[in-house]
Amino acid sequence: MIKGLIQGAAEADDWLDRRLGRPYAAILVIGLVAEIGRRIVELFEHRLDQMRLVQVAWLLALNAALLIHQLASLHHIRERRLSRGAGHAPSGEAASAHGAVTDGEKGGA
Repeated sequence: MIKGLIQGAAEADDWLDRRLGRPYAAILVIGLVAEIGRRIVELFEHRLDQMRLVQVAWLLALNAALLIHQLASLHHIRERRLSRGAGHAPSGEAASAHGAVTDGEKGGA
């Protein structure tokens, strides 16, 4: 069941990436930045409630990690575009080192 969920999510992500490209990644970055901002405000609101403070700090760290991942994804998209413009494909090793899906892994799509 989890394998199917992961596969479905990967397919949906690939489809959105092919259809929308950089705007898709930018929308995710904007959403994460807004969420991080909201969590920072919440952190100050709950500074006296120790348990809630820990929860908010955890969510803030998680959102920061997701933002780093998404910015790396934008970097890989940019690298692929620059490589295609230069007339050669990006190396699969460099792209997959950061979890990027290469064209070969997408089934040539």
